[in-house]
Amino acid sequence: MNDTSISVDVLTRQSRSSLRLHITDDGLVEVRAPHFMPEFFINRFVQSKREWIIRAKKRVLALPKSTKQAYAEGSLFCIAGVRYTLHHTDGNSIVIAGSRIFFPKKFVKHPKQHMEGFLRKFAKKYLSERALKYASAMGVRYKRISIRDTRSRWGSCSSSGTISFAYRLMLADAPIIDYVVIHELSHITHHNHKQVFWNRVGEYYPDYKAARTWLRKNGHTLHI
Repeated sequence: MNDTSISVDVLTRQSRSSLRLHITDDGLVEVRAPHFMPEFFINRFVQSKREWIIRAKKRVLALPKSTKQAYAEGSLFCIAGVRYTLHHTDGNSIVIAGSRIFFPKKFVKHPKQHMEGFLRKFAKKYLSERALKYASAMGVRYKRISIRDTRSRWGSCSSSGTISFAYRLMLADAPIIDYVVIHELSHITHHNHKQVFWNRVGEYYPDYKAARTWLRKNGHTLHI
């Protein structure tokens, strides 16, 4: 990348008030912008982030390459660290039974949208149970659990007490999931990332640094 300017590979217009810059898993520069923001303003913003973009692209391209999830008969699928074998059926919904995931044949043409819907429901139940367990142990209370499709973060805690998680978190191993749950619950009493916050996380997840490192290096591989 020797050019003096940075090109925008993907520009998405959205109902938003600010610009968002993101480097995709393939090293592409993606920008999300308000509907009517002039392109010259967007380009000026991107150029101002040139050094950050160069560093971010190098970091992303050096990460382990992710593999495409297969939906063929007999494919393996991991949810919360449990390995399941995928089997095609004539049914109308995705069902887990034992060590198998029964996946309707009619979903195979567009599998991701159907698997996302299934994982969102699975995540709501699983993460609600984990949050309830740790909230009780930590002596904190939250308002509700929300499941989203976020790319830049695995979880968040709002000032109103709503804990949000990315549904893709369910593709990680159970200990990693627990780390994110504890991380967000710790934000109920500590709304920043100062040392007192990390001390709180460490009380319930001593090896949190390893979990953070794993997510930073491998989080991009968690996709459907």
